[in-house]
Amino acid sequence: MESKYVVCDGKRIHYTISGAGPAVVLLHGLMEGAWVWREMTEVWAAENRVLAIDLPGHGQSEVLSDVHSVPLCAQVVEAVMRAEDVAAAVLVGHSMGGYVALAVADLFPEKVKGIVLFHSQAAQDGEEGLAQRRRAIALLEAGGEAKKDFVTRFMPTLFAPQNRERMAGKIAALTEAGRAMSLEAILAIQKGLAERKSYLPVLTRGTAAGSASADGDNVSVLPPRTLRSLKAATEHCSPSASAPLPFCFIIGRHDEKQNVSKVMSQAMLCERAEILWLPCGHMGFWEEPEACAAFVRDFLNRV
Repeated sequence: MESKYVVCDGKRIHYTISGAGPAVVLLHGLMEGAWVWREMTEVWAAENRVLAIDLPGHGQSEVLSDVHSVPLCAQVVEAVMRAEDVAAAVLVGHSMGGYVALAVADLFPEKVKGIVLFHSQAAQDGEEGLAQRRRAIALLEAGGEAKKDFVTRFMPTLFAPQNRERMAGKIAALTEAGRAMSLEAILAIQKGLAERKSYLPVLTRGTAAGSASADGDNVSVLPPRTLRSLKAATEHCSPSASAPLPFCFIIGRHDEKQNVSKVMSQAMLCERAEILWLPCGHMGFWEEPEACAAFVRDFLNRV
């Protein structure tokens, strides 16, 4: 595994590369990092070139802005792909990373061959979800022990109740990673997620439906295209009428962070979708690693 950096607007974004073959890009969830994919990478890198990215403010990547919007994170992903001469890849996103994968497909459709959504979905936050996010932002902005308390309470809820004792080491590792993040970084991504739009049209691109609605130390310095140009690029971007994207949905029966029924209904919108239904919470690649590694490996071989 090789550790590398790309510079975006003067800030370093960290990623790792393993293996050779068709490209796969791994995108972690909130307050995680590229390191969470280590076990999966060992399997998938046997047949694929695997890039695992620390999204802005996470892991070894620097904070880029006061608000890390989902489209900004998507442009960072495209910058890493460009630096590594990856013309197109399958994107694998966990939770927040799934939102970013969908945004990459929205902004750069030619870069995406397929998407694996680990415990993620395409709709924007509903009223309750948005209210919860805003309360978290207000709590974090209060300072003091708020960040420590928020991280400590949040991490165990990512796992199914029956798996929390077995996963105590993973919970501790996630808690340590979350506490290591700066308050600035956590607020930046929370604010970005609060303004996330719906990416449901990405699910139906190229289908008969066509649209959908629902509630819901190696460094590459990239030139000309900067993150500051994102707004203009987004305003002028229109999805291409291409063949339907293949999707893979991995869903946990005991996931407390996603509305499972909503995710299932979204999978039904896709022309090409495969579903792995697991007796786990929000962390299937740790709670049910063998099943996840094999299912995604087979999906990658077909795409």
